[in-house]
Amino acid sequence: QHIGAGGDAQHTVSAQKKATKHVPPAARVTAAEMASTSTSAPASTSASASAPVAEVDDDQARTLEKKVRAVKKKVTSCADIAAKKLSGGALNADQEEKLGKLAGFQSEMDALEAQLVALTAA
Repeated sequence: QHIGAGGDAQHTVSAQKKATKHVPPAARVTAAEMASTSTSAPASTSASASAPVAEVDDDQARTLEKKVRAVKKKVTSCADIAAKKLSGGALNADQEEKLGKLAGFQSEMDALEAQLVALTAA
C-alpha cells in the first residue's frame, strides 16, 4: 500500500511540472505590472481580450522551441559525425549524407531562432 501512495505522489509532482508552462523572459509579467492592471478596470478588460492572442503566441513559441531543439540535435549529430571523420573513423552512407546536410540544418536553426526571437519580442 505504501508503494501506491508513493507512486501517486510522484505522479502528482509530474503532473504539476507538466502543468507549469515555460514563459519566455520577454513575455513574463512582473508583480508591479500585474498590480497596475488589476487596479484599473479598462486595462483588465483589454488584458482579457488579448489573452487568447497571448495563448496563441505561447503555443507558437513552444512549437518553435521544439523545432529548434530538434534541429539542434541534428546539428550536434553532424558535429559528432564530423569529429569521427576527422579522427579517421569510417562513415557509412547515411552518415555521409547527414554530414552533407549540416549547412542546411544550421541555416534552418538560424531561421527558426530568428522567428522565435521575433515572436517573443512582439
